[in-house]
Parts: sequence; C-alpha cells; structure tokens
Amino acid sequence: MAQRGGRRQQTWGAPMSWREAEVLEAARAVAAARGGAQSRADWLLGLAQIVLREGLQDLSLPASVRERGSRALEGLAKEGAELAAHPPRVGRPPQV
Repeated sequence: MAQRGGRRQQTWGAPMSWREAEVLEAARAVAAARGGAQSRADWLLGLAQIVLREGLQDLSLPASVRERGSRALEGLAKEGAELAAHPPRVGRPPQV
C-alpha cells in the first residue's frame, strides 16, 4: 500500500544512529528474503499492524490506547479498500 495514487502523502522519520539504521535495514532484508521485497513504508506498516493487533488483546493497556489502535487499524483497512476500489492510473502523473 505504499503506492498512494497521487494522493497527499505524509512522511514519518526518526533520528537514529547509523547502527540503528543498519539494524532496521538488516531486518527488512530478512523479511524480504522470507516473503518478497517490500517498500520501507509497507514493511513498517506490517510491523505496526502486528503491534496494534497484539495491543488490542492486552487488557493491561488503558482503554484509550486500545481504542486509538483500533481506529488506526480501521483507518488502514478503509484506505486499502478505497485504493482497491479506485486504483491509481498507471503512467499518468497526479494533477495538483
């Protein structure tokens, strides 16, 4: 789902050392070797979904945190459905 079809995009970054960046790239390489190449965004979203699903089951977390996780998963599912219903046009740049 990293390809957003010309819609407005938001990036997310975090300062880290080169060793930390190497750890993340190595983990992504392992994941790519197991299940096929993925963009960084798709790989991070996959990890986030695992964490969120586990968090929904953890009753020791505050209800507001679990609710936020639930809304995030619902929003991601909604975006996936919208993208599937209206795929981007190949070869045509987005119009601003």
